[in-house]
Amino acid sequence: SALIDYAAGLARDDGGIVAALEALRVADNKQRCAYILNRSAQIDLARGDASLALSRAEAALGLALTLDRPSEAALARAIIGDAAAQLGDRALWAQQVESLRDIPRDMLSRESVERINVMAREPGGGSGRRSAAGE
Repeated sequence: SALIDYAAGLARDDGGIVAALEALRVADNKQRCAYILNRSAQIDLARGDASLALSRAEAALGLALTLDRPSEAALARAIIGDAAAQLGDRALWAQQVESLRDIPRDMLSRESVERINVMAREPGGGSGRRSAAGE
């Protein structure tokens, strides 16, 4: 409910997301935390808050790696790359592209693959566009 309200713009701030994440942490539900962190980071990016998106995606990545959830980890890396590009951090963006390059796409959700392909293009829509698969 908090994520839906945040996505729909019904919440004035992210207080509902923060409260939901805290409840999930208390319940030790790392998988759900990673999910909520990634989805709220996507919303933050769409709203132009790359710093908050970066912070949330980095937290999601840590959880996804702990849980061995490759699709959630790949999505987090793609969001980190998008946020890095928006913040002008080309080195962090390139690091994420490189880390995603060799992940077999059949291990990932369609959402993760789509996000990776968008993120892996040159920041700012440069002429040297390429996908994470090296296309």
